[in-house]
Amino acid sequence: MKLYALQPEVMQHDGHSVLHAFQPSDAQMCDLLVRESLQNSLDAAKPESSEVKVDFSIGNPTLDSLMKSMEHAATLLPPELFKGRHPCLSIRDSGTYGLRGMETKDITPGAVRDYVNLVYEVMHQDKPATAGGSHGLGKTLFTHIGIGLVFYYSQFFQEGQWMQRLAACLIFDNKQPANALRLSILPCGIGWWGRSSTSSTVKPLPIVDNPEIEQIIGLLGIKPYAKGESGTTVIVPGLELEKFSNAGGSPIRQEELLQNIEKSARKWYFLRINPVESDKKPRLAMTLNGLQLQRDMPPVMHLLRCMYANAIEALNVQSRDDIDFDAQTPTGSAVCKRKAVMRVVQGGAVRELIGWLITSRITDPALVYEFPQTNRSDPYEQLQLDPIMPARPILALVRRPGMVVRFHTDAASWGCNASLESGWVLGLFVVNSDESLIDFPGVTIEKICRDSERSDHFDWAAITSNILQSAQKRVKVLLSLECTGDRSLRQFEPNSLGELYGRLLLPGKRQKNKSETRKPRMGKNPVISIGEAEYQVDGIVLKFRMALPAGIKCALNISLSGEAGVIDKEAWVKASTNSFPYAIVSVKLKQISGTGKGRPSGLDEILNATKSNLRVINYSLDAKWNSGKPIFEVQKKALYLDGEIFLKTVMPSSGFQINVSRLN
Repeated sequence: MKLYALQPEVMQHDGHSVLHAFQPSDAQMCDLLVRESLQNSLDAAKPESSEVKVDFSIGNPTLDSLMKSMEHAATLLPPELFKGRHPCLSIRDSGTYGLRGMETKDITPGAVRDYVNLVYEVMHQDKPATAGGSHGLGKTLFTHIGIGLVFYYSQFFQEGQWMQRLAACLIFDNKQPANALRLSILPCGIGWWGRSSTSSTVKPLPIVDNPEIEQIIGLLGIKPYAKGESGTTVIVPGLELEKFSNAGGSPIRQEELLQNIEKSARKWYFLRINPVESDKKPRLAMTLNGLQLQRDMPPVMHLLRCMYANAIEALNVQSRDDIDFDAQTPTGSAVCKRKAVMRVVQGGAVRELIGWLITSRITDPALVYEFPQTNRSDPYEQLQLDPIMPARPILALVRRPGMVVRFHTDAASWGCNASLESGWVLGLFVVNSDESLIDFPGVTIEKICRDSERSDHFDWAAITSNILQSAQKRVKVLLSLECTGDRSLRQFEPNSLGELYGRLLLPGKRQKNKSETRKPRMGKNPVISIGEAEYQVDGIVLKFRMALPAGIKCALNISLSGEAGVIDKEAWVKASTNSFPYAIVSVKLKQISGTGKGRPSGLDEILNATKSNLRVINYSLDAKWNSGKPIFEVQKKALYLDGEIFLKTVMPSSGFQINVSRLN
């Protein structure tokens, strides 16, 4: 297999930045693996598929002959891998499209990019509507759980024929001194194995010869896809079990890892393992080392499934009626309340359905305790949540295709602090996925939810969207009312992270014209007003207006808006090993006007007239991350500047602020 080494280029990611860009929450590594893998497979389901099959397998193949056939493997890979001391994890799906599309990165916009996105791209902004979080970050999990080596094998139907592809990728931290020898081969810490290229332009290319592919995957212990079967297999031949340690850090065995994978799948995807008929989505048929995962569910999941079925039926018929209904479970009947979560738009003339909140106050022990197995297991145990006494309501956030994004049990985000003296309250919030926003035609509520997810998919950051902020407030109120009936629990303090970013992404309640940028008031200090944000494939364009008093020198700055306040680049560098998430690449001036009355003149005319009055330093920055600050110097007369700021970002879901600071 021929090795292709990623070469250092301007704006180029390296192994260090890729490995540190994915910052998961406190979730277990097994949960992250299951959610990333199953979500990728379900998102890639073919419309005609009644089920998506996913198999997690762990084996111990001897890879000596395979490693010797991979160029430079002896230098780049640890010796113990050759001797079979690492287990091999494979995640194989079928009933999906497979890795379609062209096989190189040089493709036209709008083309199918399935193969390129998974194998080559990291943090690619041109993401499909079905992708959640920061597209391209989640897949780096496969690199984190092993030695950095991942194989991608796929069979798909394209251009009237069945095709196969196989490629391998290696990512390691190029900033670690121990990797100095490896850097002589992979200077960026990133490389791919595939077939040789006869082109004058060297590019990473997959192996497409079926006999060669089947020989290689056979050495990895993987069977080829059957004729007419499409799907993708991700193979991690250097799995490190210690990264899946049990609570307390005790070592984990292969059998225990498979058991934990089964528990995680049940917890997060029980609505796909046991789908409701009205959802019209394919069932998840999951196996572990080829053995079928059982579809039985504890009582609390039966109840949540009934609640989900009612929400889907309401969405299918576009109902907006609040109702009470009985949910029938194998252990009894529960009274549920369905409440519409609405958003007021167009000056109060229209109420837009964001989703449904369904709640159930449970007092019958038979509905929540497992009979006859334990007679003790409560909802917290069944859902693998940390117990809280006295009990608080459990809220499940759900989006298509039937993935539970998070179970909330407190007021830190979507839950509430109301406590229950007896019984339990279950809540389920299901978004109105296919609904297009009235004030943003073509943008669905599902897209807003997915865009607001963190890279590990564990929660919706409601603060990045006014729509989700509105939904979050309503959900908290309804949960509190279900627990206590006390309307005084309406208070809600939103987290400050991303508040400015949210205002840029979607209009606030009082903002009537999204495209209009407010003219800042001229004073003694420079002031900037940020308006419309336009999201492009390679960055973000922000429109701005700036008021610059006479006789000053000032600079544009970008900082993060975090829970602890504003974090500038200097503070970030001191506290983190990661790259600063944003950079101002260039500033384009569209219009310059004085403080006098009259219609502003064109840019060229004003520049000629004010050449001695305005100096722009770093007008167009060189294309490097965080390479400097745009600096403006005004000599004699105060000016208003209109223009655009172009940002590059490695973490598009992070909140940011743009401000202007005086330098003299």
